[in-house]
Amino acid sequence: MKLAEVMVAVAVFLIASVAITSTIINVRKGIDKAERHSREAIEILEADEILRKEIKKIEVPYWQNFEKTFKAKELQLKETLAGMEIKGNLEIVSVTAVRDEKYGAEGIRIQWKHRGKDYATQEFVKQRIIIDE
Repeated sequence: MKLAEVMVAVAVFLIASVAITSTIINVRKGIDKAERHSREAIEILEADEILRKEIKKIEVPYWQNFEKTFKAKELQLKETLAGMEIKGNLEIVSVTAVRDEKYGAEGIRIQWKHRGKDYATQEFVKQRIIIDE
């Protein structure tokens, strides 16, 4: 009778040990995954912020046509973006001028890749008087 009780106690202890160990392992894997995703999100936000700052540097006077002025500055912007070192192997796919017809706002859209995923950063330039030509 005493041997059976010892065997049951050992079996319960082993089952509890395996359950606790697997729980600790799963929690640790979850923490590592959350940290990795957090780092990637921070890299994406930092890259987006840098791209927005570069877009804001472009100034187009209100009397000039935005698209024509952008075409003149497009190559310079692409070269600046290509020369920047941003964490996470950022790859610029395209730089285009955009216009919001509803509000009459003009801006620039940069499509880029980060670790194989596609992203787009769009920033409108300071408020301007729009002249359609």
